[in-house]
Order: sequence, then C-alpha cells, then structure tokens
Amino acid sequence: MLNNVFITYFGTVLCRSPDGVFYHCQIEEVYIPWIYKKDHNISIVAKEDGANIYLNCNQKREFLSAHPGGNISFTRNQAGWEVFRTIDMHVLLSMKKEKLSIPIKKTNYKVSKIIHQIGNESNIPEIFLENVEFIKKTNPGWEYKYWSEKDRHDFIYTYYGWEILKYYLSINRNYGAARADFFRYLCIYQMGGVYLDLKSRNSKPFDMILRQDDEYLLSQWDHSEGSPFRVWGLGPEINFIPGGEYQQWHIIARSGHPFLQNVIESTISRIRHYSEALYGIGRLGVLRVTGPYVYSTAIFPILNQHKHRIFDSGKAGLVYSCVDNHTNVLGRHYSEATTPVIL
Repeated sequence: MLNNVFITYFGTVLCRSPDGVFYHCQIEEVYIPWIYKKDHNISIVAKEDGANIYLNCNQKREFLSAHPGGNISFTRNQAGWEVFRTIDMHVLLSMKKEKLSIPIKKTNYKVSKIIHQIGNESNIPEIFLENVEFIKKTNPGWEYKYWSEKDRHDFIYTYYGWEILKYYLSINRNYGAARADFFRYLCIYQMGGVYLDLKSRNSKPFDMILRQDDEYLLSQWDHSEGSPFRVWGLGPEINFIPGGEYQQWHIIARSGHPFLQNVIESTISRIRHYSEALYGIGRLGVLRVTGPYVYSTAIFPILNQHKHRIFDSGKAGLVYSCVDNHTNVLGRHYSEATTPVIL
C-alpha cells in the first residue's frame, strides 16, 4: 500500500478534513489523520510529470492548487501553485518530531482569577482608563494585570527563555497586534485567567460568566441576519471549520491547556517558515501568522480531545469594542503596513 504524503508548492502538507475540505499547513502543524495520501480512494487523480505531480479533477479538467495562507481550490494551471511532490509518511513523522516544543505547563484545572490586558506604553493610555476601571470595578476579587512591552519581554524570557523570546522579537515592530497575539497565548498558557483586548470589556462579572468546572471557553462570530459581524471570520483558508474562526480578542482558559500549547507551537512554526509568498503582509499576514487563523486551525482538529465549553460571547456578557477611536492612540493600523510581518 502506498504511504506517500503530498507536499505542496510551498513545502506544506496537503490535508483533507473529515467533511472533505482541502487545506495545507506546515509539517509541524499537521494533524496526522487528516493528511492526504496517495492511496486515498477519492475522485482526485494524481498525474505525474517527471518530479512534478498534478492533482486533477477528471470532469472539470482543473488542477488542485495550494494558494497562500492555506486555501486549496481548483485552478487551470496558472501560477505553479498546482505542482505537488511526495514524501514518505515515515519521513514526515520524523520531520514533525523535530519541531520546537514549548515547556509543558503543570495543569491547573480552574481558570485563575486574573484579568490580562496588553499595551505598548508603560502605563495604560488615557483613552482606555475608563474601560479598565469598569473591568476592575465589576470584578472584585480578581487580580488585574496590564502588560507593557517591557513587561512582555521580561515575562517571556523568565518563563520561556531566549529561544522563544527570539521568535517574539522577530515579529516586525510595525505589527504590534501580531506581538500582542503571540504574547496572549504565552501568557494564558503560563498563568491562566482571562485575556481581553484593551478596547473590550465585560458587561457582567466574570464570576457570573464562568462556571466552576470551566477549563476553556470558545466563541465564534454571530453570522445571523442583521449582525454587525455577519461576514467576520469566514476566510477561505479556514472554511473547514464550521462557523468560521474562533474569537481570540478574548481568551478564557486554565493554565497549561493543550489548546494553547498547540496554538503556540503552530504560531512558532509559522514564524519560522514565514515568507511573503506564503502568508502575505498587512492584515491578512497577521491573521495567518499569529492571529485568529492560526489560533482556530490549531484548535479545531483537536477540539474534541480536550475539555472546553462553546459559548456565545456576546450573550454571555463580553463586549468586543466599547472604546471609540482607539486606533488613533495605537498609531498606524497594522492593516496599512507594507513590510513583512516577520523580519
């Protein structure tokens, strides 16, 4: 029986989710049961041309093509992205073992009563002070922690060492949002608690939102008719996730949860393998390398393996944004950046 795994033009692995949607990811990120192998008995036919392999659909005479960011679709052989090669599964598994692993945090089975927020300045910018005071006032008995840029450097070095700090620092300073993304994963994995964007708040105390046995809370965007978020979180590279991306403007979890371990390792993998051709720049680059795309794609394949609760963040009492014109304080928005996400 053939056991060859398809590798895309980008050097990523071709996968197929249980509902038949194709996508690709870095070798370190791959979820073994979903790998597309040459012995799969489905309607895609492999045609070899020397060292190149083309996966085509007989009826449409189109070729399966790996597009930047992780999306797979059929195309008419236009850009070279439809070229594949194969490697043996045993070779891939050996390569996967070489990934950089983070220290496994000792499990705490309760969500710590700590609220974390991130900013670039040493002190909380004035525009966010009212919001922060509201959060503190509505959550008596909870510790509040504001993480400045220096605080983040010190934290990563203390708990994760220079190797991980090096990856954090390789994120272009023009992409403060990407640094904040990466840090929130590291922070909650180590300490647990509640992370909220500075522009976000709770309308109910967290003691009313959380249950005693909660270990991880996940929410997706409201795509119902009339919702302001109707089309949010539905990028083509995450279309194998029913309901789209998981929100990460809030992360509510116990320390050491395997979801975050997987997210951190996937983020590091994308930082290590970053190229503009694969992940792009600007807003889309951030979504793919450190943001909700990598967050969601790291969690979904192992969703049913670890304890969590799916909830509606809005109905539960979380508010996505309650600070007007906050981007004026934070400087030029990362979506306008034209430089690489990773240096």
